[in-house]
Amino acid sequence: MSIISNLLELIYGRSECRGLILGLDAVGKTTVLYRLKLGEAVTTIPTIGFNVESIDYKGVHFTLWDIGGCDKIRPLWRHYYQNTSVSIQEILFM
Repeated sequence: MSIISNLLELIYGRSECRGLILGLDAVGKTTVLYRLKLGEAVTTIPTIGFNVESIDYKGVHFTLWDIGGCDKIRPLWRHYYQNTSVSIQEILFM
């Protein structure tokens, strides 16, 4: 995670970043969000809508949006990109 914060500081030179966590159903978007927030894995249920968490890491304040991945929500993803600094897109390979 320190690599991410270092890159953001170099690229954007600011201490606030808004990010999206996007991906298909059941790839672990919410798990990643809460792993970053709490430092541990938590049991989650499928996201209906979105989860938003603020994380402070090495002087950078991140606001991360975990957007649900179900078919009906995907067309709405485009509305969340405005003013976004970082996009984390997850793909599960089996």
